Amino acid sequence: MQMVFMTFRSSLEDEVLKWLEAERVSFTFVEKAHGKGATGHAPGSIYWGGSNTMLFAGIQDEQLSGFREHIHNLQRKLHGEGKVQVPFHVFVLPCIQWF
Repeated sequence: MQMVFMTFRSSLEDEVLKWLEAERVSFTFVEKAHGKGATGHAPGSIYWGGSNTMLFAGIQDEQLSGFREHIHNLQRKLHGEGKVQVPFHVFVLPCIQWF
């Protein structure tokens, strides 16, 4: 199992949740996260308004490659819509479920 940790502008939430539900992935998300990174401050970016959402999803190993493909497709779609860096970041960590 892998823990997928995503951070993205809250304005992208509907798009992300749509395919997470299609993949039947369990997840937890935290709304209104603030921060500063390569795409600017959240909240308060000229190009991508709003705050960030952080999302955690435990993905079974056999589901990981399909999940990764969905993330790559979404990233390509978002990047193709604008000339600015997309506020959408994904990190993967090993995960062991204790209970």
